[in-house]
Amino acid sequence: METVTVRMARGDRSTSWGFGVTEAPNRDVIIVNVVGGSLADRAGLRDGDIIDRLEGLGNLDINAVDRLLVTSRDKIELVVHRYNHVSGSAVPSF
Repeated sequence: METVTVRMARGDRSTSWGFGVTEAPNRDVIIVNVVGGSLADRAGLRDGDIIDRLEGLGNLDINAVDRLLVTSRDKIELVVHRYNHVSGSAVPSF
């Protein structure tokens, strides 16, 4: 597993970040549905990335992540954990 810092900036709040989140049974918040060509895609965010920190804050549940994503103005920074691709299995099953 590697740790990656992803930074995104948008011109205005009407521009989507281009990804969704879901909560795993262990309460990790997982990146899903990264839209091709979106800010998230261009910044290198990937489906299956696990959010460790968002805007410098850690131990966030999905509600806190949603709230931060909605209220963020023009920039966000995420630190994510990413599983390396091994034998065709890129993301662990939750």
